[in-house]
Amino acid sequence: MERENATLLTEFVLTGLPHQEEWKIALFLVFFVIYLITMVGNLGLISLIWKDPHLHIPMYFLLGHLAFVDAWISSTVTPKMLLDILEKSNISLTECMAQFFSFASSVTTECFLLAAMAYDRYVAICQPLLYPVIMTNRLCIWLLVLSFVGGFLHSLLHESFLFRLTFCNSNIVHHFFCEVIQLLKISCTDPSINYLMLFIFSGSIQVFSIVTILVSYSLVLFTILRKKSEKGMRKAFSTCGAHLFSVTLYYVPLLFMYVHPASSQADDQDMFFSIFYSIIIPVLNPVIYSLRNKQVIDSITKMFKRNVTGSNMAEENVTLVTEFVLTGLTDQPGLQVPLFLVFLIIYLITMVGNLGLIALIWKDPHLHTPMYFFLSSLALADACTSSSVTPKMLINFLSKNHKISLAECLTQFYCFGSSATTECFLLSVMAYDRYVAICNPLLYPVVMSNSLCAQLIGASYFVGFLHLTIHVSLLVRLTFCRANIIHYFYCEILQLFKISCTDPTVNILVILIFSAFMQAFTFVTIMVSYAHVLFAILKKKSENGRRKAFSTCSAHLFSVSLFYGTLFLIYVGPGSGPDENKEKMFSLFYTIIIPLLNPFIYSLRNKEVIGALKRIIKK
Repeated sequence: MERENATLLTEFVLTGLPHQEEWKIALFLVFFVIYLITMVGNLGLISLIWKDPHLHIPMYFLLGHLAFVDAWISSTVTPKMLLDILEKSNISLTECMAQFFSFASSVTTECFLLAAMAYDRYVAICQPLLYPVIMTNRLCIWLLVLSFVGGFLHSLLHESFLFRLTFCNSNIVHHFFCEVIQLLKISCTDPSINYLMLFIFSGSIQVFSIVTILVSYSLVLFTILRKKSEKGMRKAFSTCGAHLFSVTLYYVPLLFMYVHPASSQADDQDMFFSIFYSIIIPVLNPVIYSLRNKQVIDSITKMFKRNVTGSNMAEENVTLVTEFVLTGLTDQPGLQVPLFLVFLIIYLITMVGNLGLIALIWKDPHLHTPMYFFLSSLALADACTSSSVTPKMLINFLSKNHKISLAECLTQFYCFGSSATTECFLLSVMAYDRYVAICNPLLYPVVMSNSLCAQLIGASYFVGFLHLTIHVSLLVRLTFCRANIIHYFYCEILQLFKISCTDPTVNILVILIFSAFMQAFTFVTIMVSYAHVLFAILKKKSENGRRKAFSTCSAHLFSVSLFYGTLFLIYVGPGSGPDENKEKMFSLFYTIIIPLLNPFIYSLRNKEVIGALKRIIKK
């Protein structure tokens, strides 16, 4: 009877971390930076182990897979949590189950990997002569396969039991991800079997892995204490110290969470411990395993200074380059003056258009709304993008000296890169603003408050500057000793890598991780926002309302298409031969043409901007 009258729930609301509204941007930035460091640390460690032959041993083979699992754990939880910090949103039952499956698989796999690493240390210290015979490549692969298969089977078991539950009363999950205990608490079906399965299987896996680790390290400890050499004891303790510290950090919060009694206060404690083992430990592990590990530090040093030995042998014949030559758009003398005039006019129109739009929005009270507040910030970013590239290009059209110093080159790249990154985030913020305006019009003044707008803009610029600080700090480590010719019209980072004497693998890896993540994050935010907007518009019965909504969003969608289209074409297409000229054309488009077009795109079909312009002219 009750089941028939009850409405089955298919969506949940994650309460997330308890925080005050004014702290949400700060909280977002903290966890965003932690996530970026986690991905760079773990993926960087994997790359380091893969590239250095000295690290192709069982210990680092297992460590590389632990780093992969840590990145997996963090990626399962953090992206959704970051979105929920900015705005609470529902999570469907399917998404919830997928998140739990991914999280449970990775956590269980980590338990088995930590046990496998403990066994590896036991064999290495207690049976050093038999170590190459016991810890063969085949055994290592088997240990890894069993760890991952064990993780998948364990989570699959709990997932299958979760599907028998129904949810009909509350849909509030008091957590920042779909944690299984919280789901059992709000179930309408008796979850006793689920609790029993959790107790038996999770308990058995934790007991097995902890006992394996304790037994292994007890034997290791007795072996170390028998050593007469103090140096040998110190080396053995140093080898095991990082792993023991990591194991302690991982198991203590996990055990405490599932042992202490349940209460409303305990729910908040659970969240704190969950943050620790799902977000903090994945960021700490690469640091723990590398800071006191001589082999890893030596490997990093070798990667950073790979060409130092070769350059020392020919030091007398090699001069480090401190100046570069920008080839520009063309080397044909007859085109220099016409191109100068064309790009001078474009630059003047760009500056007048963008700075004029900022002045118009600032002076007219009718435009003092979030939408135009973001638009003026986008105009400033466009003006910065154009000003970081165009003036130097104009000078090079008329001058025979196309040289640019290393300091000027890095400064130009920093200014351009930070404004381009800021623009990515501003475009996603503007998409979010349109989503709130069209999908939640009654809540718009409450949600898009002046405080939130200022925080979103501040966060966009802060991330832009922080992102480029990372890349410039890594660029400083590169040396240039052969060619100093940059086949471009500004200091483009990929062109600098091509002429570097130092191995730029680390730089390329960091660019791939950070830039790809930021572009994916902002692009997905825009797509999701406009998918919601599209469904909301199609639901409108009024044709006038539909036309107005489409008109409001069309300018932004056109701007986004221009910006991301050219950006993707540059970094997805091959970078050799004739394609370099295509890259120049695409770069020209998003560095010079888009900043020129944006003020017109956002004003020509915008009645409010045209009205404000007419009022200013009449005054």
